[in-house]
Amino acid sequence: PYQKIPFQLSLHIEEKKGNFLKHKKYLHKQKSDPRPKFAENLLEHCQKIGTILVYNRSFEMSIIKSLAKTFPDIKNDLLALNDRMVDLLEPFRSRYLYRSEQMSSASIKKVLPAFTNKSYKNLAIQDGLSASIKYEDFFNKRMTGSELEAYWEAVDKYCELDTMGMVDLLKSIRALSI
Repeated sequence: PYQKIPFQLSLHIEEKKGNFLKHKKYLHKQKSDPRPKFAENLLEHCQKIGTILVYNRSFEMSIIKSLAKTFPDIKNDLLALNDRMVDLLEPFRSRYLYRSEQMSSASIKKVLPAFTNKSYKNLAIQDGLSASIKYEDFFNKRMTGSELEAYWEAVDKYCELDTMGMVDLLKSIRALSI
């Protein structure tokens, strides 16, 4: 009952430093196991080259390992993603980069507004737990119609801010190191 089941992804892909970003996303809107389509989309969009920038590598790796265990036919391709991950959380957790606005937190919810002009405070969904609980409501038919459409839009905006926020944090780090 406590297994993490990935149902959504958002990727901002920078093929070369400074190039235009491609936004790729997937949100499972069917009442079926989201993991096969999630894994398929993840592998398709991440391909087999390049760095994968994440915020909280240990969490992301645990999701990938769980998928690899569930889908042994694509296990090697999934686990190869973990080898390419770089954790954007690390400079903030280690306090190599710190601003008082973070209030002693390395959470992206605190770091993002401290280093950029972006924040989660005006979003209908402001954290992953809320997104997951609402997804369970959809899955168990406790949310339909306009409420469900509002949820799809809200969770999409939340997830996109997570990944675009990492891009903006990377830009901030790059600007500091020049």
